[in-house]
Amino acid sequence: MKKLSAARSAIAVAAAMAALTVAGAPAASADTRTGWVGSTGPVNGQLYLHTSTISNTPLFADTRIYTAFGGTVPSAFIGVRSRLFSSGALCVIKPYKYNSSPASSVNDPTTGDCGPGFYNSHGFVRAFNGTTYQEFVTFPSDPLEFTAPAARGTNEQGESYGSGEDAKVDAELPDLVLAYGTDGQLGYVRAADIAEPQLDKSQIEALDEVNGSFVQETRVVPLLASDGATTLGEFRIG
Repeated sequence: MKKLSAARSAIAVAAAMAALTVAGAPAASADTRTGWVGSTGPVNGQLYLHTSTISNTPLFADTRIYTAFGGTVPSAFIGVRSRLFSSGALCVIKPYKYNSSPASSVNDPTTGDCGPGFYNSHGFVRAFNGTTYQEFVTFPSDPLEFTAPAARGTNEQGESYGSGEDAKVDAELPDLVLAYGTDGQLGYVRAADIAEPQLDKSQIEALDEVNGSFVQETRVVPLLASDGATTLGEFRIG
C-alpha cells in the first residue's frame, strides 16, 4: 500500500508540475497546437510524460516522451512513433525512434503532407520496464488547417519550383510548377510540358471537333518531385 501511495503521489506531483509549466508558458501561436499531457504511470520506478504536437508552418506532427522530473535514462529506454492524420485519415506514420544515449526525452517530427486540409497529431510512446516495452497512446492534438506553400525555391540542378498561380504568361512560370497529379498527390510538372503549342489557323482547323469546338488532344505528363528527376505520378492535361 505504501508503494502504491508513493506512486500516486509521484503522479500527482508530476501532473501539477506539467500544469504549472503549461500555465507559465506563452500562449501557443495560431499555427502550433499541443494535445493534453499524458502520463505513463510508474515504469520500472520512472515516471514519464508524453505529448503530441501539430504545426502547419511547415506541416509536421511531433510526438514526445520525457522524464517527469528531468532525469536521464539509459539508451534504448524510451521511444516515440509520430503519426500525422488528415481529416481522420492516416497521412504519415514513422517507425519507432529510441534514445541512443542517456537522455531525458525523445521526439521525432514527421515530414511531408497529403495536400491542403485539416491535420492533427496522435502518436505512440514506449518505455522500457526492465523486461519489455510498455506502449502508450498520446492524447490527440486539436486540428490545424494546412495550405500547401506557394513559395518558390531552386533545386540542385538550378531549376526553379513553386506555384504558378501569379504567373500572367507562361514565361513567368517556374521551371517546375506545383500541381496535383491524377491520383491526388502533390508534386510538380515541367512548365515546358504544360505549355500550349503555337498553332496557326489552319492547324487549329485540322484539330478534332468536339461539340462544335476544335480541341487539342488530351495528354499526360510526368508529375515530379522538386528535384525535377524523381517521378511521383502523372498529370493529365485535358
